[in-house]
Amino acid sequence: MRTTRWMMVALLVAVTASAEEPTGPWSGSLGLSYIATSGNSDTGSLGIEATVKRKPEPWGLEISALAFRAEQDGVKTADRAFGRARVQMALSGSWDVFGGVTVEQDDFAGLDLRAVAEAGATFKALTGPEHVLSFDIGATYTREELTDAENRDYAGALAGVTYAYVLSEGAKITERLMFYPSFDETDDWRLSSETAAQAVLSRRFALKLAYILRYDNVPPIGYTSTDTTTTASLVWSF
Repeated sequence: MRTTRWMMVALLVAVTASAEEPTGPWSGSLGLSYIATSGNSDTGSLGIEATVKRKPEPWGLEISALAFRAEQDGVKTADRAFGRARVQMALSGSWDVFGGVTVEQDDFAGLDLRAVAEAGATFKALTGPEHVLSFDIGATYTREELTDAENRDYAGALAGVTYAYVLSEGAKITERLMFYPSFDETDDWRLSSETAAQAVLSRRFALKLAYILRYDNVPPIGYTSTDTTTTASLVWSF
């Protein structure tokens, strides 16, 4: 008799003192998620994510990276890697300036490489404790190496909003929305969104649900415009 098994393990390791918001300038996370099925279907996926942050006092730093791979019946169905580094400097209680770079590779979106250099400013409209809201605006320079097309370089811009709603101590909803227009072609713009909800289960554990959407208005030929990822994670802080 054939049997079906389902297993999901999601682990996010935070290099902070507790599951509460860090009191010092440094915070970070390291995550691992794994899903596998067997029986009528044979699937598996593995995701790794890491983040290190330092508050701009006056200089700040944010480094993040993720990698995701999935297989269906022995055939690879997803393979993506992403890295980001941003340096910030606080000008006042409401304004920061930043400069950074992002690097992305996604075989199933037709991207051998996308590297984006960015510089701009952040306005902190709300700083809590219940609502946290900030806006990014800046300029970008993008280098794309596409799977089935010529490489290209172009200047552009970025505009973004980051919001957090603290429902209670240890429970919050966050949204980060970024818009990337190109100065070369009006129709060539990209959008990314990450929506997440996190609730602390104990001092060291929390549950996190996240939905990531990436939209490319002019994708490489033969590829679709929209990619989405949904994750459920058990968060472990120490």
